[in-house]
Amino acid sequence: MTSLIFIAADLAAISVLTFVLYLRRHRRRDLVVSYLGMNVGVLAVATALSGSSAGLGLGLGLFGV
Repeated sequence: MTSLIFIAADLAAISVLTFVLYLRRHRRRDLVVSYLGMNVGVLAVATALSGSSAGLGLGLGLFGV
C-alpha cells in the first residue's frame, strides 16, 4: 500500500513540475514527453528492483547503461 502512495506522489510531483513549471516557462511541448517518459521509466525500474531479491550491482549496472 505504501508503494502505491509513493508512486502516486511521484507522478503528481512530476506532473506539477512538468506542466506547471516547465511548460509555462519554456513552452517546448516536445520535451514534456521525454521528461514524463524518463521519470516513469526510472520509477518502474526502481520499483521492480526494490520488490525483487536483485543485488545492488544489478541496479547500478542498469542505471549505468
